[in-house]
Amino acid sequence: MISMDQKTKIINFTARTFRVLVAVVFGYTIYDLFFRNILTRKIHIFLYIVTWLILSYLIIPNITKIITKIYLPEYFIGRSRTSDGVLGDSVNLLIDGSKEDIEAAFLKMGWTKSDKITLRSSLKIIKSSLLHQSYPTAPVSSLFLFSKKQDLAFEKEIAGSPKQRHHIRLWETPQDYYLPGGVKSDWVCAASLDIGIRFSLFTGQITHRIDENIDEERNLIANELIDH
Repeated sequence: MISMDQKTKIINFTARTFRVLVAVVFGYTIYDLFFRNILTRKIHIFLYIVTWLILSYLIIPNITKIITKIYLPEYFIGRSRTSDGVLGDSVNLLIDGSKEDIEAAFLKMGWTKSDKITLRSSLKIIKSSLLHQSYPTAPVSSLFLFSKKQDLAFEKEIAGSPKQRHHIRLWETPQDYYLPGGVKSDWVCAASLDIGIRFSLFTGQITHRIDENIDEERNLIANELIDH
């Protein structure tokens, strides 16, 4: 009997392998059709960038959506999802309280609310990361639970760098909703620590690298909330 954790690992491995194969085939096809005879020209750099953007931000995400819609369960499994349907940050904290009380508590602790993702904020975080400039309200990517993106997101920048930050996403649970085991909570949260910037092995997109020890980040936030 295969456990749910084993099934998830198999699905992730299959999806990752498929994406790599698609990337290789697509990349070679583009190279063979357009780049083989123009590598000595300056324009090939521009074409490489355009190809990467189309592949990473359009083709692979849409293929991934199809795969995850078929193979990943819709019910709660303790993981958020990206807009592509890929498993995202783990749910590792439950909070009870009103939205107003939670906002007040995090602001009192010195955290800031994340900006919404717009063209302007996206360009600003790219600029800030490249130039090592502070951006304490930098947007966080949208992750989904209960068929919706996070309701709230807070962060605390480290050493004035948008590459490194504590952050947490919060989803308000549906009315009369019980988590597995009969647990009831007003909010479910995913707390994690960004420690750098990297290219995603899943899609080729630029994303933050997260510290694997999410329990430590959860404990940090929980203790801060208790103290305040």
